[in-house]
Amino acid sequence: MSSPPFPAAVESAVRAVGGERAVLGRVQATLARVRRAALEGSAPRALAEQVQTLGALLRDPEFVVPWPAKRAVIAALAYFVVPTDVLPDVLVGVGWTDDALVVAWALHQVSATIAAYREHRRLRGG
Repeated sequence: MSSPPFPAAVESAVRAVGGERAVLGRVQATLARVRRAALEGSAPRALAEQVQTLGALLRDPEFVVPWPAKRAVIAALAYFVVPTDVLPDVLVGVGWTDDALVVAWALHQVSATIAAYREHRRLRGG
């Protein structure tokens, strides 16, 4: 796997937020903020959906995410939930751009895992 964009900032976010459980606990509140920002035109509309996909990978107890993929997802979600990152989220029009870039990196890194997860959900009827 390649290094994420802004590697020092991503590592800092992971340390600030904590582990997987702490990250997932903060994702829902941050998703609400990004949805509001998307409605106002200051955040990419697809960002919330992409973050939901990454969060679903970690939440499903019946799906085992390989460690390298899990690490990338946790890193991206931690970066997403920290509002004071490279471009602070309060900067209208650009504040979510860096978050979108880190989330896109994670989606690319775990694309095979996401495909396997979608197939897993299809087979189980969900």
